[in-house]
Amino acid sequence: MRADNETQPANTTTTQDVNAPPGYESHFCFDRWPTAERDSIDQGVSYLRGLGSQPHLGAGPGTCSRVSCSYNAAIYWCNDHTNEYSLASYSQIADAANFIAYTCEYDPNLNGRWYTSGQLFFKDHWNMYITGGDRC
Repeated sequence: MRADNETQPANTTTTQDVNAPPGYESHFCFDRWPTAERDSIDQGVSYLRGLGSQPHLGAGPGTCSRVSCSYNAAIYWCNDHTNEYSLASYSQIADAANFIAYTCEYDPNLNGRWYTSGQLFFKDHWNMYITGGDRC
């Protein structure tokens, strides 16, 4: 599923059919965020799935926290509520990151080295994004 307002670089394809996570509202690819190697984002997704606690952020809107970073590839989540907000588990962020990683992917050199970035918004006023270029 691709959003109408999504911008894509050349050599874009989808290597995996990924369903939007529950509560999905919209997403965009690339545009605002530098790209990250998808393999590094995959490592972050696995890390988040292994966390047992609940993510919690202070009042927003626009309060964000980096929840994973490896090899300069980062996953953030953001609270757009005016009050503090918690999710049931880090798996919700992992599912969203996985959706972006495989919906917003491209291989600029056609050599099997995939890159990704993008942001996903949820109906219940939180969002997440993946980006490259962070110092981990």
